[in-house]
Amino acid sequence: MLQAAKRAIAAGHFAEARQLLAAPLRDQFDDPAMLGLAGLAHRGLGDALGAIDLLKRAIALAPDLVLLRIALGETLIDAHRAAPAMAVFDALPPEARAQRPVILARATALGLLGDEAGEVAALRQLLVIDDDHPTTRLRLGHALRAMGEVDEAIALYRAILIDHPHNGPAWWSLANSKAVRFDDRDRAVMNAALVDPGLADDERVRIGFALGRAEESAGEHARSFATYAAANTLRHASSKHDPDRLERQIAAATDLYTADFFAQRAGHGSRSDAPIFIVGMQRSGSTLVEQMLASHPAIEGTAELPHINQLMRELKRAARRAGTSVEHHIAALGAADTKRLGEEYLARAATHRHSDRPLFLDKMPNNWAHLGLIGLILPRARVIDVRRHPMACGWSNYRQLYATGIEHCYSLDQWAHYYRCYVEHMAHLDRVRPGRVARLVYERLVDDPERELRHLCATLDLAFDPAMLDFHRNQRTVRTISAAQVRRPLHRKAIDEWRVHEASLAPLTAALGSVLETWDAPPEGRT
Repeated sequence: MLQAAKRAIAAGHFAEARQLLAAPLRDQFDDPAMLGLAGLAHRGLGDALGAIDLLKRAIALAPDLVLLRIALGETLIDAHRAAPAMAVFDALPPEARAQRPVILARATALGLLGDEAGEVAALRQLLVIDDDHPTTRLRLGHALRAMGEVDEAIALYRAILIDHPHNGPAWWSLANSKAVRFDDRDRAVMNAALVDPGLADDERVRIGFALGRAEESAGEHARSFATYAAANTLRHASSKHDPDRLERQIAAATDLYTADFFAQRAGHGSRSDAPIFIVGMQRSGSTLVEQMLASHPAIEGTAELPHINQLMRELKRAARRAGTSVEHHIAALGAADTKRLGEEYLARAATHRHSDRPLFLDKMPNNWAHLGLIGLILPRARVIDVRRHPMACGWSNYRQLYATGIEHCYSLDQWAHYYRCYVEHMAHLDRVRPGRVARLVYERLVDDPERELRHLCATLDLAFDPAMLDFHRNQRTVRTISAAQVRRPLHRKAIDEWRVHEASLAPLTAALGSVLETWDAPPEGRT
């Protein structure tokens, strides 16, 4: 049975492995090999929390099993628990710490903790071990790009293509650097790759998005749209986004978080006013707003923190164990529970903080769907909702390939549905907690940044600071795809880019419907 489970895990058949191990584990719950394999199966199925529990139990029984300790560290990273992961790696024997997977995992953990210099040092160490490994060069390039070392990052991406000319991640990384103008030879190589019948789908998607960007830069708009459309169609075929599930989730949150719900829980949650949440759609201008606010002497910029999503997953897991819905579970939380959850969020966020500034930013866009929970456990937290014209925002997402998640962006219909759910849910929260969310419109910010930032600071009870207008001089690490843009002064170029494709984007216009007229309405109680 153990050998069969090992073979299933090696083949990626994680559900089969879990099923093989389920019955024996009930009888031999103290077998470390069985617990470890079950942990790997749960990790493969995306259940990081279940995997962590199983791996910890296995290691407690057999602490000398180094492979399980490595797997635990990697799984902690999956769960965005970088500090405990580092503790696991640092406790490994020296020969294990020198292994490629451990160095790579430590680099990931250091990046999550905001130790960019440590991440780059680990990746340079790895490059010495396997200097021709495309993944190592790619990871180092990404880390350097986040730190603003764009030229060195581009050189690393180009070095990959010398030996692997059809490497999709390298082509897309060059395009996504926003600092490369592809020449005719580049485009010829990408076109040749796309007609290669042996090219894997994931490579084809990445090269398709890169070629679309190259054609767009060359002014070949019709060809570019067709290339983007083909890449989106192929990527959408593997999308796991479920619009009906999203609608049910938002409907349940709307039913749960009412004015009475919050009135009955006045005084619940943490008393901290340190977090500022920036929410909205991807490609809405949120990284620009983050960079501006992080230039204020009272505000520390962190990253797109995963911890609210993490807490929500833990609440769902607890609800499943209790045989109830997550909404019922949240409604049953007492004052001590909500305070504990708020303090837990702050403790996890603290691992990303490196200054004594009193306030900090959490720029995870999809936290908009969890603002009810945030209002419950962190009632004094500030929230900024960044909006951009839905046609401009939709087009910007359609031409963008994301590393992982954000699965709704590869279909114009699904993106429009997601946008409508977002706008409608934010309107509901404005009604039940009026005045709690500040709204900032990207187009107005670009047209008159000082006016909009002064207004935003007043809303946040902060004094305006002129350094916010010099945001592009801020040398902090930026890990989002907008890193290059926020290191340049403001410009209006992106505002009307979508209009050249207006006819081709007619399906997006139709799918958005009436939200095209209401997307920038101010929150209730504000003008």
